[in-house]
Amino acid sequence: MKLVILPQAQSDLHAVPDALFPRLWKRIEALGHYPRLGAPLEGPFGEHRSTVSVSYRIVYWETAHAVVICYISGIAAEPEHELRHPKALL
Repeated sequence: MKLVILPQAQSDLHAVPDALFPRLWKRIEALGHYPRLGAPLEGPFGEHRSTVSVSYRIVYWETAHAVVICYISGIAAEPEHELRHPKALL
């Protein structure tokens, strides 16, 4: 299936670090062969699907002849809990 990458997604790809880009790109290419790889979204984005690779969410939809990549968003890491020495609590 043809891959169409919208301008926003193209811009998002330019922000991906070089070390992560190959793995992310492999996932995007896989969508061309397996467009239902991602999970369907709900609500107003119900026609879209989403998949995750190397801390990036790829949001896309499928047409009869193409997979359209809408945007690619970095997934923020969960904030670490601040560790304090027990004496600091006194």
